[in-house]
Amino acid sequence: MKFEQLLTNFDRGLCVKQLQNEAFVELAVLANTQTMIDLAEFNSLLSILSWNNEILMTDFMENTKVKQARLQHEDEILSYINERYRLIFDEPLKSHLAHLISLFESKRHLIDS
Repeated sequence: MKFEQLLTNFDRGLCVKQLQNEAFVELAVLANTQTMIDLAEFNSLLSILSWNNEILMTDFMENTKVKQARLQHEDEILSYINERYRLIFDEPLKSHLAHLISLFESKRHLIDS
């Protein structure tokens, strides 16, 4: 997400925590799509979030899948991952993301730390 978009979201009253949650969901959906992580593990990861959006999380996930389907090249995927990762500031979420990234990395060899 570009800085201007972030400022626009703040202007709309969208809180930082929800932006972080959305970024986490987007990365979890990508990891699930790319690595087919266990459904119970996937649901467990999402259950830790306090979702505060007028869009249901399930609808957000479906929209995310459509958006991610347009990512064709590895550099686009890497850029997508890095943009969302920058929005994650919560240490427990980062820990969960580290696990997802390791699954994704072992499958795709894309993440550069």
